[in-house]
Amino acid sequence: MGWWLRLNVFLLDGGHNADKFYKYGGHPAPDGASPTQPYKCGQNVKVKIAFDVGFKILTAFIRLGRAGPVRGRVPSILLFDFDFNFLFLKDYAGMDQYKKDFIEFMVRSKVLTFGDFVTKSGRKTPFFINTGNYSTGAQLEKLGLYYAEALHRNLGDRFNVLFGPAYKGIPLAVTASIALNARYGRDVSFCFNRKEAKDHGEGGVMVGRKLSAGDRVVIIEDVTTAGTSVRESVPLIRSRAGVDVAGLVVSVDRMERGAGEKSALAELRDEFGFAAFSIVNIEEIVGYLHNREVDGEVALGDGVMERIREYRREYGCS
Repeated sequence: MGWWLRLNVFLLDGGHNADKFYKYGGHPAPDGASPTQPYKCGQNVKVKIAFDVGFKILTAFIRLGRAGPVRGRVPSILLFDFDFNFLFLKDYAGMDQYKKDFIEFMVRSKVLTFGDFVTKSGRKTPFFINTGNYSTGAQLEKLGLYYAEALHRNLGDRFNVLFGPAYKGIPLAVTASIALNARYGRDVSFCFNRKEAKDHGEGGVMVGRKLSAGDRVVIIEDVTTAGTSVRESVPLIRSRAGVDVAGLVVSVDRMERGAGEKSALAELRDEFGFAAFSIVNIEEIVGYLHNREVDGEVALGDGVMERIREYRREYGCS
C-alpha cells in the first residue's frame, strides 16, 4: 500500500452554528446572512484539519478561543482541499544527476510512456516501461553507463560477472560490461543463458564466461514484475560449485506488490538474500517528471499524475 495523504481544512462558526458546514455560494448562511455579503463569525473560531493517511484517519481540532469578530465572505465548507500521494512530497531537487538524466533519457527513447496499458499480470496501468524500444548503438551506450553507475554506487567492486537472462538481459549485460570498463576501468565478464540447451558443439545453456568457484555474479534485468526470470536464473548460476549471486539490478522498480504485500524486488531480496536495486524507481520518476518539460513537452501532466496515484493506491508498495 502506498502512502496516501489527504489534507482537508475547514473553518466552522464556533458559536451555536459550530457543527454546520456552510457551502460557498447560494447556500444558507447563519441568521439568514448571504454568503456573498460580509459575515461576522461567532466569538469562537474552530478549524478542522483532517489527515487521511493510507486507510487510517487522524483528525485534529484546533480551537482559537475568543477570536473576536471576523469579517469577510465565508466559503465555509472547504477552504482548502489538498489531495496528494505522500510519496510525491519528497524533494527531488537533490536527486543524483544520473537518475534525472536517466529518466529524461527513457522519455526521449520512448521507453517510458504514459497512457493506457495492461501488464502481464492483467493490471491496467497508466505508465509503461518497454526496454525493447532501445534500438540504436548510441542508446545502448548510454544505457550501459547508467547501469554501470548504479552498479558502482551500490556494489562497488564486490562482483566480477554480469549475467543477462535471455533475451532482454543479454544486451544489458554486454553494454554494462563495456561501460564498467570504459568509466571505471573494471574488466567485468558477462554471460547469459540460452532458452534451449545447445545439443552440438560445446553444448550447454550458458554463453560467455564459464562460471567457476569464487565468481560473484550480478543478474541484470530491465524491469522485474513477477521475478520469474530471476527465479529461473539463480539456480542456474548457483549450480556451479562455489559461485554466488551478489545481487540484482534493474532499470526501473515499479514498486508494486508481488505475490504478497512487498514489491517483487523486495521479495527477491528476501528470498535469495542478495542486494536488489534499481537505477530509478517509480516514485523518483513521477516526482521528477510531474509538470516538467522534456524537449519542450510535459511528459507527465496533472491528469496522468492523478491516474498514477490511483494505481499506486491499489497496487503500490514501498
